[in-house]
Amino acid sequence: MMIDTQETIAGIEQEEITRPRLPAHLYAKSTPLSLVFIFYSICMFVLPAAAALYTWRSELELVYKIPIMTVLLFLSQQGLHLFGWVGHEGFHLSLFKNKFTNAYAGIFISSMIFAFMQIGASISHWNHHRYTNQELDPDVQIFTKFKHLWSRLLFGRLTANRIYMRNTFKMLNGEPLEYNYKLPFSKEETKKLAALNILFAVFWMAVYTGITVMNPEVGVICIIIPHIMLTFYSGIRSYLEHAGTGHGMLSDTRSRIAPFFTFFYFGNNYHLEHHLYPMAPCYRLPAIHRHLRQIGFFHKGEVHIEKGVLKAYSFATGKYSYPDGRLKNSAFDPLLIDN
Repeated sequence: MMIDTQETIAGIEQEEITRPRLPAHLYAKSTPLSLVFIFYSICMFVLPAAAALYTWRSELELVYKIPIMTVLLFLSQQGLHLFGWVGHEGFHLSLFKNKFTNAYAGIFISSMIFAFMQIGASISHWNHHRYTNQELDPDVQIFTKFKHLWSRLLFGRLTANRIYMRNTFKMLNGEPLEYNYKLPFSKEETKKLAALNILFAVFWMAVYTGITVMNPEVGVICIIIPHIMLTFYSGIRSYLEHAGTGHGMLSDTRSRIAPFFTFFYFGNNYHLEHHLYPMAPCYRLPAIHRHLRQIGFFHKGEVHIEKGVLKAYSFATGKYSYPDGRLKNSAFDPLLIDN
């Protein structure tokens, strides 16, 4: 049944649904593909920013420069956004076979986002996966408070990042956190990773500051403006993924499957599939979507699969509420690989 451009399929009760076992190749990590993802993210940040700088310095009239630069810098901010996704994949242990290589790569690349603390985000994010839209989902505490588009744009990301920074310094000091679910690292390993995250963050902040001081034009156009745009755009992403969704493994998140999003997110737009199989690499998610559709799994419940681009952005508006977390915590642990 089609409702607008969003596909909603009603079926049996969520309690009766079990997650299908995936063919092993859909879980497989590929070092070449992970390196392609990292290179893709860097190119997405650097090349449009360089093109925007070139446009600014060109002889074009300002009336033409502004729209061209806006598009280019929006692409550049998405490169920064993808740095966060690299960190996300690293702490899902989905980039490389060794868990520490995952963590080191994820921390180093994601620290290219100014003052972003990936390890502090990851402990929150693992709990978000374990308790999606439920009482213990930390994202509920962050995102339900913002009811309208402008508050989501302005405060969603800033609020989350402040919490992630707090988490990181608590980890560094060995202080307890209020999360039930733990990362797959010991307390001492976590402390070292938190210290490394802070070190890399300071390194990249120093690089950006040095560039801006030496060449303010480059700093403003290629660093500051993309970061400002990233703050706004990433602030609404959680609403695109979860606003207006419900409870259960098929209904608690949304995939946006338009080719535009696949290009923009390197497969991370298949968020429903990611929540079903959190340890599967992002570049496998489109294939996982096709596999689940082929075996008829999406007909077993109410799924949120958005096929349109503009419609997908409507979930950032106040028309759609973020789940309130009043649902009882499920016994199902999606972070366990069962095949």
